[in-house]
Amino acid sequence: MVDDEDSNVVVLERLLRQAGYANIHGTTDSRMAIPLYNQISPDLVFLDLHMPDPNGFDLLEHFAKQRPEEGMYVPILVLTADITPGTKLKALALGANDFVTKPFERCELLLRTRNLLETRFLYRELAEASERCQDLGHRVLEAETSSRLLLEKLTRLGEYPEFESMLRS
Repeated sequence: MVDDEDSNVVVLERLLRQAGYANIHGTTDSRMAIPLYNQISPDLVFLDLHMPDPNGFDLLEHFAKQRPEEGMYVPILVLTADITPGTKLKALALGANDFVTKPFERCELLLRTRNLLETRFLYRELAEASERCQDLGHRVLEAETSSRLLLEKLTRLGEYPEFESMLRS
């Protein structure tokens, strides 16, 4: 989580821990967001928008650019006191997956968190299944190639009369 207000980070950490979530990392220094993101590979990012440079919009752009390279879905939940429609649209257009205004309702935030994490984990399962299918496809191809080579060798052996006599005995 990235928010320049220490009290917001503390409240959110406490709320998530009480709900049973672990491995929660937060920073009030937006300059640390990218190194922290790269270090911990988060399952979900909570992001404030209005912070000193880089602001939340800058971070959204950065995280959105990383997604295709990583090939993984890492949801971003924007938490902001800015309720203007333009802000919400801009955040969603830049790659935010959900948007909650402060002050937030505990139950709503926890449900949105659960939904985003569930999607994250389903996406991860799909990627792992796809990888297993590709691996299986490679093995099938190798087996087909080996079978074809063996059949070719057996065919060539059948051309020798002494091999034919060995088969009869």
